[in-house]
Amino acid sequence: MSSIEQFCKEGLCNLDLMTAHNYEEYDIFEKLPDGNLMWRAVVPGLEAAHHRLAEHAAQTRNEVLIMHLPTSTHIASMIVRQPVQLELKIGAGMD
Repeated sequence: MSSIEQFCKEGLCNLDLMTAHNYEEYDIFEKLPDGNLMWRAVVPGLEAAHHRLAEHAAQTRNEVLIMHLPTSTHIASMIVRQPVQLELKIGAGMD
């Protein structure tokens, strides 16, 4: 069972509608710090688009989104903030 089928089985979506969306193409964009969108990929099917969204979001600190361009619909967004490694140095002469 796919993750979307499981999600629908739990009553959180309409499986017939989600199945219909698996025949559509979705575009993945990255929202840059200046607010502009950079196209990243076109993906067949909503489930594949969600997987690609997660893959791209794991590789950037920017927001990544799924768009259905024929209807100008924003489907989903994801931001994965990578932990920042900070090193605290305490040395002689520091107050």
